[in-house]
Amino acid sequence: RSKEAASIRHELHLADSSSAAAVPGPASRPVMAGIYVERIFDLSPRTARWGADFYLWFRWKKAGDGKQDLDLSKLQLVDGEIVRKNEVCNLENEAGEHYVLYRIEALITKSFDTTRFPQEDHVLTLRVENGRHEREQLHFVAETTDSAISSRVSIPGYRIYHDSIRERPHAYQSLRGQSAFNGSRAEAHYSQLQYSIGIEREGWELFLKMFQGVFVSVAIALMAFLINPAYNSPRISLGVGSRFWGLT
Repeated sequence: RSKEAASIRHELHLADSSSAAAVPGPASRPVMAGIYVERIFDLSPRTARWGADFYLWFRWKKAGDGKQDLDLSKLQLVDGEIVRKNEVCNLENEAGEHYVLYRIEALITKSFDTTRFPQEDHVLTLRVENGRHEREQLHFVAETTDSAISSRVSIPGYRIYHDSIRERPHAYQSLRGQSAFNGSRAEAHYSQLQYSIGIEREGWELFLKMFQGVFVSVAIALMAFLINPAYNSPRISLGVGSRFWGLT
């Protein structure tokens, strides 16, 4: 049951469900966005967190007719903290397109379900939003062509089996004290760029290594049933011996 629940939960994160996202309004401006992961570090189920070093880029067409252009400098990481953010480049071309590239190091909080240890799998998700523009003003368009994970990324004990990027609307149930300034609205909607990475244990080696003592001790204990009941001492000593074998 735990495996089935995890599979359904992970499918919701990893499947390409861009068509299921609510269509943004006509005034919402599209911004192409992508993520390239360079490093994953400090993955710790015990402290419920993991870290990532990645590139994040935006590409959009500048506003014309003297309108104010979009400001994408105010980034926020949902369920995470941006430790370091460097602007790598900021370009404009003759076609009126704007391109910004950031290098970001972040720590993300995640609750790891370890009930299936050591055969569990997890989904690590980067959730990026722009805190200055709501979804009615800006919506991300996931750039699937260049979004990827570096071949140098390695997570000890795990194997990366899937990755995907998509855009989803994210609703905050509170305007955080700004209700008086925004009429009767009860919530704020933002465009969220999600990059999900599926990881799983590398195989049965760890499972067998951890539980081989249990398997051997159970086999020794079962051998007691092959001894004649008249010989009580060997039957008892086998059970006791198997217990100490299991503890070692």
